[in-house]
Amino acid sequence: MDYDSVISKSKRALKDFAHLIVDSNGLPDKAFPKVSVKVKVGDISDLVREAVLTTEVNLAVMGLSGAGDMRRFFLGSSTRDMIDAAQLPLMLIPKTVKFSPFTKIAFATDLSTADFEAIQSLAVLASASNAELLIVHVVENGMGPERTGKINDFIARLRTDINYDKIYYKNVYNKDVEGGLEWLSEHGQIDCLSMIHRPHDFLDGVLKGSHSQKMARLTELPLLVFPQGHKDVVS
Repeated sequence: MDYDSVISKSKRALKDFAHLIVDSNGLPDKAFPKVSVKVKVGDISDLVREAVLTTEVNLAVMGLSGAGDMRRFFLGSSTRDMIDAAQLPLMLIPKTVKFSPFTKIAFATDLSTADFEAIQSLAVLASASNAELLIVHVVENGMGPERTGKINDFIARLRTDINYDKIYYKNVYNKDVEGGLEWLSEHGQIDCLSMIHRPHDFLDGVLKGSHSQKMARLTELPLLVFPQGHKDVVS
């Protein structure tokens, strides 16, 4: 089939899917967003970047195909590229997730002051459903005086800078970040995990991937990834 035929067929299928979403949502008209569809040929990260520049988009949502052991072994190139190239928050939804309103959102921090922009954005998102916002730091190598002081300073700033009454802080002790966050996902009664994507150098990225790319393989919860330095609010 030629490109025009493929695009036409895909657009018809997307329109049918959009109608199904609208007809089965069960929400009042004023509470449901407008649904439109678009089909183009090209690299997905480039197309999303184009959409951000031409329309008022402040969040991208992407399904994670595959489940269980297969996704843990191999993260699709489209997902990796989106995490690396996205200029706006990206929510990744595993195939097995069923929709429910968020009641507790967790944000993984390395105690960087740069994380406060994302935390403020998450506070706005959490307030929409009156959800708890849990700020989590994975302690990998014990708790020395320097780490304790940094944690105390971070918590003090949380109390003064973030105006949200359902925000909490927790240390998780584990041998590595991914292990700690996977434990939290299974035992912390959270509905969504969030973190900032900090790209590594090229060789390290190819061999290991960032923490957010690793968690995209491991998590069975929605994963909200903020690009480093992003300041706009998700609403």
